[in-house]
Amino acid sequence: MKFISPGSALLSAVTVLLVRLVPKHFQYLFLLGASLALLAWDRTSLGVLCLTSAGAYAGMVLLERMRKEKNRCRKAVLAGLLIWQVLLFVRFQGRCLGISYVTLCLIGWELDVFRGQGEAEKNILHFAADVLYYPRLYSGPIVCGDEIRVKTEGKRETGLRIQAFGSAAGPLRRILWGLFKKMVLADRLAMFVDAVFEAPASCAFPILWLAVIMASIQIYADFSGCMDMVLGLSQLLGVSLPENFSQPFFAAGFADYWRRWHMTMGRWFRTYLFYPLGMNGKVLRLSNALVSNLKSRRQKKCARMLIPLFATWAVTGLWHGLSLHYLIWGLMCAFLILVESGRKKKPVRNAGNILFTFLIMSVVRVMFRASCVRQALSVYSGMIRLRASAGMLRSGAGTGIIGGAGILPGGLDCLDAVVVFAAVLILWIADFYRERKGCGIGEWVARLPMLLRWMLVFLAAAAILLTGVYGPGYAPAEFFYGRF
Repeated sequence: MKFISPGSALLSAVTVLLVRLVPKHFQYLFLLGASLALLAWDRTSLGVLCLTSAGAYAGMVLLERMRKEKNRCRKAVLAGLLIWQVLLFVRFQGRCLGISYVTLCLIGWELDVFRGQGEAEKNILHFAADVLYYPRLYSGPIVCGDEIRVKTEGKRETGLRIQAFGSAAGPLRRILWGLFKKMVLADRLAMFVDAVFEAPASCAFPILWLAVIMASIQIYADFSGCMDMVLGLSQLLGVSLPENFSQPFFAAGFADYWRRWHMTMGRWFRTYLFYPLGMNGKVLRLSNALVSNLKSRRQKKCARMLIPLFATWAVTGLWHGLSLHYLIWGLMCAFLILVESGRKKKPVRNAGNILFTFLIMSVVRVMFRASCVRQALSVYSGMIRLRASAGMLRSGAGTGIIGGAGILPGGLDCLDAVVVFAAVLILWIADFYRERKGCGIGEWVARLPMLLRWMLVFLAAAAILLTGVYGPGYAPAEFFYGRF
């Protein structure tokens, strides 16, 4: 079932209303029932997630009971668990809802139990409610170790402590903001970007550059919009989840960018892959061999992080999909971070560095956004095809729709262009405000007089209905990160 659909909306509304009426000790069972009801629409997802969860539950309980056993036995159990998780991931990646996110969460939890840094959940119903919590299945966030446990206010209880009804206004505003990002901006941009990427040879280089920049904005609006809806719904259910974005388009440097984009993914890979690799004895010996002939301390530092960095980003790329273009994208990101770390000074936070970081990351993201390496190379080729593009512009070709009517590829007309421009401006202002003030537009709206506050909420809802669901050219699309 799609996250933005009448069925999902009805399920979420009923869950939010009824979970407050259920006795505290049975609220987790109600959430588990809601998750199973949603997964019942996709039997493949239900079966695969139950299989991977059952294996993880049995393995972690066994690991905890074997804490006094020989380390070799525990390593064998852990290896079997990891192989089980990875095999299911490889087999069903892209076909099972949430398999990528659940796999990472469970592997982190298993590693914590093995190291003695976390505890296994003994109650299988609690465990199932935690792992199958349905808002988290669509696009994360990815939690580390036993943070996967559904909890409120940092406390674990036999049931959830649901928030008071009076706290619903903030989460509802956040859900509305997420719907705006997704339905008004991301889905419109997707039509334009898809049309250009499918036939890059038919577009002049200005259109290709515009599509490359819009692709970054589309993915950000789509993914962060989904996160806003997931976090807002979770707040209504009394469940605490970590933030996943922190104004990435205001980053001044590539490392800074990845500290702001998909933050939970970055934290997971740093915790469970990058740092363990960097401290591994064999990797350290190999790294020391690489730096033996280097004189500069900066060069030695870069060489020592070479193996952990590229290995981590290679796995990060393959986690998004078992395709060559995802692997190349991951290695490109690692290369940029490595080059930046070799500079004498860290990038200064100014408009020039922020714009430079955004443009370079947008260009790199072409490899991520394309369907294959060949398509990405075609887009890159068109971006530097100045002479051919000049002829196309003089003849009027390569500037409009690829088969259809519109001023831009994808059938977007003047009204769509105006809506996109206004939505991008609103998104930039909201992120700029949060970057400067440390709080979002929602907090600013909450401080307004009640009449003005509700007027803005109704205007926002009307704008979403008019320019999103019922707007001209609207085409519903799945969440971009829902495919992973």
